[in-house]
Amino acid sequence: MKDETKTSSFLNLVGIKTLPIFLTFFVWGIGSGAQTLARPLFAYSLGGSVFLVGLLLSFNALSSGVAGPVTGFVTDRWGRKPLLIAGSFIRSAVAALEFFCTSYEQFFVLEFIGGIGVSMWMTSSNILIADLSDPSNRGRAVALRGTSMRLGTILGPLSGGLLAAVFGLRAMFLVNSISKAIVCVATLFLIAESRPEPKTTEGSKDNSKTTKLDLSFFASRAFLVLAFTTFGVSMMGGGVFHILFPLYSQKEILLSIADVGFLISASGVVTLLVSFPNGMFVDRFGRKKSLVPGLLLLVVSVLMLNSSDSYGDIFLMAMVYGVAAAMCMGATQTYAMDLAPEDRRGAFLGIWSLFTHTGGMFAALMSGIVVDSMGFSAAFLGVGGWLAVATVLLILFGPETGPRQANRSTQPAATSTPSPGESLENPKPG
Repeated sequence: MKDETKTSSFLNLVGIKTLPIFLTFFVWGIGSGAQTLARPLFAYSLGGSVFLVGLLLSFNALSSGVAGPVTGFVTDRWGRKPLLIAGSFIRSAVAALEFFCTSYEQFFVLEFIGGIGVSMWMTSSNILIADLSDPSNRGRAVALRGTSMRLGTILGPLSGGLLAAVFGLRAMFLVNSISKAIVCVATLFLIAESRPEPKTTEGSKDNSKTTKLDLSFFASRAFLVLAFTTFGVSMMGGGVFHILFPLYSQKEILLSIADVGFLISASGVVTLLVSFPNGMFVDRFGRKKSLVPGLLLLVVSVLMLNSSDSYGDIFLMAMVYGVAAAMCMGATQTYAMDLAPEDRRGAFLGIWSLFTHTGGMFAALMSGIVVDSMGFSAAFLGVGGWLAVATVLLILFGPETGPRQANRSTQPAATSTPSPGESLENPKPG
């Protein structure tokens, strides 16, 4: 009976009311996939330096890092939907303007502003998925979100690379702008608000405490391990694979833009195929059992990239990275959602998002400096070392947070009022 309840709860994730949510992830991914391919190559064509590419990407991540925590606090007060709309609108407008860029400075400023919009949307969408899930199905919910977006990101670089070959890199910015405009309109009309009703203590007329975060929690061992791990995963994804990988493929292995786009898309296919089975795995066995081997595979993939000198080598590396990305990204997001207090979920996940963005920012900036001064190999080995340390810390000090742990912690209160995370059974009206 218990398993039937969990299955029923999960099936509500793909109902009529939630289908538009996953469709917006798919559409968002199309534009982001194209932008991911175009951004470093366009910046390099304008600036002519790997350092300037890293500088642009680091400041893009900086704007995202600043906007993430603010977005989290605001969603606890105003709701998730207003920030979803605002974020997609900002990114759409900025991408349209990037089509007309003629200098590195213009592109730099626009990417900084665009990063704010991306952070607003990404942080709010993470909180939305956390609202609509509970520990028994959260891994699959995150995987379904990732699968939807990954389908888009597969099409983005592949179609974007073909468009770039015919119309130039600028065409991919229009793809991104149109996709974000579609997300904005769909959110406005098709997606309901998901913020849980604020909890108040008996006899209290003031519920302002629900939007205040106990900052002492961030000094806990669990959060510190999560932050260190998130930072490392972000460095690998935002720094190595999405910045250095395209540049290394073109400069050192002499691949074309279309070849690089295919490799990124092929890696995305592997991530797509692994994401949902991995979501089922973390729901059944726990988050660490996916995170630890996933981190080890990230270390292997960066070492493979460091030794690649042919198309076959780098193709194999992209496949290994695709598996590792599916295991790490989904489990890390699920881990963070598990740790977030239900009545302060926005604020917690907003602060956590800071580490997803600062990891990319640090990797982007340092990669540019290191590559220009010491070469690609030094940058690859540095990120690999961080990931190795993160793996050890997670094994030794990271607590497990899967559904079995949640069931043990709530067993004495089996007759209590359901938590907001159980709202999948009775979704809130819009």
